Amino acid sequence: MALDEHTVSNEWGRAKVLDAYLFGVFEHSWSATDAIRLKFGDREIHPVTSHHFDRLHVTAVRGSGEGYITEIVFQGEAIPIEHLVAFTYRQGELILLDPIEINDPDRNLLAVIDLPLIPQLAGTGLKIEKVQFQLEHQD
Repeated sequence: MALDEHTVSNEWGRAKVLDAYLFGVFEHSWSATDAIRLKFGDREIHPVTSHHFDRLHVTAVRGSGEGYITEIVFQGEAIPIEHLVAFTYRQGELILLDPIEINDPDRNLLAVIDLPLIPQLAGTGLKIEKVQFQLEHQD
């Protein structure tokens, strides 16, 4: 999750409903996990979140012996690409993120990763955008 802080803000002097919950729920992985469990139960959903003070960090990409990337490590959380649904909110709209481009620290392209779950969600009419991350360090 990469929450765009413009989703919640004062509009014509009125606070939006999400203002009170943004910091406590959506901006931290531990609280987002609890919110998801309250709504859906424990379904092995592991959110990795970011916000305008702490951007999402990619620390590793891991692959199979054939050279295919099989998982991405976001902020210490290894996520298999076949289970990854990357998205953000921008001005009240949910936007799916696909493909994911990973650059090395010198901004050279390392990989372009297509997320297999995104085509299944594409039929819902959600907007899809590509996203780029810079690899911070390889573990």
